[in-house]
Amino acid sequence: MFITNDPYYGALHQSDVTCVAPIHWKGELVAWCGCTIHQIDVGGPVPGSFAVGARSIYEEPPPIPPLKIVEGGVLRKDLEREYLRRSRTPSLVALDLRAQIAANNVAKARVRQLIQSYGLDVVQAIMTRMLDYVEARFRTRLRELPDGTWRHISFVEHDGLEDKVYPCRLTAVKSGDTLTLDFTESASQAPALINGCYSGLRGGIMSSLLPMLCFDMPWSPAGLWRAIELRTRKGTMVDAEWPAGVSMAPISACWAARVAVNVCLGKMLSASETLRDHAMASWQGSWPGQNLAGINQRREPFGTMILDSMAGGSGARTWKDGVDSGGILSSLGSACANVETNEYFYPLLYLYRRQVADSGGAGRFRGGVSGSYSFAPYGTPNPLTCALFSHGVEQPPSSGISGGYPGGTAQFALVRESNLWKLFQSGKMPYDLEDLVGTMEVAPPKAVTQIGLNDVFRCVYPGGGGYGDPLDREPELVVVDVQRGLVSEKAARDIYGILLNSGGRLTSAATERRRQEIRAERQAHGSRASGTEIEANCCRGVGTPK
Repeated sequence: MFITNDPYYGALHQSDVTCVAPIHWKGELVAWCGCTIHQIDVGGPVPGSFAVGARSIYEEPPPIPPLKIVEGGVLRKDLEREYLRRSRTPSLVALDLRAQIAANNVAKARVRQLIQSYGLDVVQAIMTRMLDYVEARFRTRLRELPDGTWRHISFVEHDGLEDKVYPCRLTAVKSGDTLTLDFTESASQAPALINGCYSGLRGGIMSSLLPMLCFDMPWSPAGLWRAIELRTRKGTMVDAEWPAGVSMAPISACWAARVAVNVCLGKMLSASETLRDHAMASWQGSWPGQNLAGINQRREPFGTMILDSMAGGSGARTWKDGVDSGGILSSLGSACANVETNEYFYPLLYLYRRQVADSGGAGRFRGGVSGSYSFAPYGTPNPLTCALFSHGVEQPPSSGISGGYPGGTAQFALVRESNLWKLFQSGKMPYDLEDLVGTMEVAPPKAVTQIGLNDVFRCVYPGGGGYGDPLDREPELVVVDVQRGLVSEKAARDIYGILLNSGGRLTSAATERRRQEIRAERQAHGSRASGTEIEANCCRGVGTPK
């Protein structure tokens, strides 16, 4: 078996270690199997291996080119030691390596059982036929969609060194039974951290393409690529050239590409008479998170990635709201751990984990709302080292379609030297950071910081984009959203044009007048603003043209 984490050889980034194995039958190589596991730490200057501050791949975790880690059925201990020596969490990495070897052994055994039962010729013919079948089904799906050109720009701000904005530009052209995805106008690569390699771009594309266009067919990317023309330009943020760093690729450049494909396919599907019901606005447009490291409550070194922001909002559909806390489009089976589980394994005390009002993009159908969580170090003798990673902090990353508003932004904040423990001693429970006494610190999208023993941390992650004009939303749906705490009364009034009385009930006549006022304000604003002004404001995150 062979392992690699080299993004320039096909890995997504250095933390995603791939282990592949050949499958032989009677001395003949007949197939390959493999699996990839994200490792919490594969080395490098920053705990968790997302190298904030790197200026090239030489300042990130060292990439491992393909190495034969299992030879003659025996694990190469010398190479395993070299692999584990880099990591701050070698025991976890060692367990995962054995899990990968075991998974490959099971896959090899299953394929050999098929060959034993049906013969090599039959198994290989079925494999080939699967690719042909998926290609044919996919081309049929493309022919069901209207021909046309769709465009989207996703923005990634801050490259770990400077607060620059990197646009990921996609032009999608559908003609007959082929789909062309052109990323050549994307920004030139950053020095490090946020770029993705060609393999990561292909992964980002498939993360949207499979669930949005291939929901009723086998998921076989090799068959789909036969009908797709991918155009890129070497040296861009989505197709980086050596020695550009890529340690945060899957949740930066690759994620931006996934969002761009999501939005273009949503627009494409919404233009179809037969497939309109499958259109979706952007799901959670970024994935903010933290790599934590330090000493746990058992006085042992630990490292982990907090996965609470897996519960982002999904994009609105043409006929229904997005799913609140629905997850991420690129990993539909993912989930975040129970709060109690995180508190048991790590030195943390949660203040809360909850959904956030107005985080889903407004529209005729609302984007799914996202959430927020807050915790403090607990039971540890030392401050925690925290590597923050996100984009969509300075501009909303989850775009709406057909007039829908974008979902909310990502946010990091801390209260330094808070009075949290004094409040607990007095029997009071703070509802949010604003209820604490201390120094409020708003963190940038990428940073390495310390969370002190009296500090409190908060993360907010984005919701999904909306579909259609918010003024076309049924008033009763807005009232229910307000009652459930998913939409604030202010947003109901200012965005949806819904006015409630003191008892929280709809005032129909006042609502109609308010909606007419908003339409008049739009018309007046539209007559004053030029296209250049709108585009400039959009790039600054001030507003998004609809």
